[in-house]
Amino acid sequence: MKSNFQISITAFLLTAILISCKSTIEYDAKKAAELTCKSQQAAINVVSGDVATVMAQNEVLIKEATKMKNDMEKKYTTKTERQKFLVAFLKEMENCK
Repeated sequence: MKSNFQISITAFLLTAILISCKSTIEYDAKKAAELTCKSQQAAINVVSGDVATVMAQNEVLIKEATKMKNDMEKKYTTKTERQKFLVAFLKEMENCK
């Protein structure tokens, strides 16, 4: 009984680790695409005349983008990793509305 419990806990932890590591590039690319989509939407709002709101949003977006850029440069240091990130990013950008 105790060994079955230990096996179950070990299997659960192993699964959780594999799931969390599996899609790091995809997760990061999705977050970057979401931020880019927000930026594009802010630009559209400028055209509609909502300048005050856009300026406030822009400050937040700039901070987020700067932090994300620095994090991604530290995280993805090889050409292969950056290419995988770019492919995943472009795929996620297809969902931008």
